[in-house]
Amino acid sequence: MSLFVRESLLTFLRITEGTLDKKTGRYSEESEEEITLSGNLQPILGEDLVRAPEGARVSDLKTLYLHEELDEKDILLYKDKKYQVQKTDEWDPAFSPLPHYRYIAQLVGDVL
Repeated sequence: MSLFVRESLLTFLRITEGTLDKKTGRYSEESEEEITLSGNLQPILGEDLVRAPEGARVSDLKTLYLHEELDEKDILLYKDKKYQVQKTDEWDPAFSPLPHYRYIAQLVGDVL
C-alpha cells in the first residue's frame, strides 16, 4: 500500500555514461535503460516556480515525488513527452512521516 495520494507507475530512461577502461584503452558506449517506478506527478507549485531559473519558467515544469532516488541524467517519459530532472530534495525520515524525494522536471522534447 502506498502513502502517496494518487500514486501511479512512471517510466524513466536511465542513462549510463560511457566509460574508458584504462587497462585496455577500450571505450564502452553510453546506454539507456527503461525503468518503471511508482510515484506522484503534479503541476509545479508556485513557490517552486519562483525558485526555478528564468528560462525554465516558460517551459512545462512538473513536480515529482518518489520513494527512490533518481539521477539528474534520468528522463521522465510522460504522455509522449520527455522531462529532464532539474532539482532534487530529500525529505529526511527524521523530519517527515513519509521519507521520499522531490524533483522538479522540465520538458525537453517529445518522445520519438
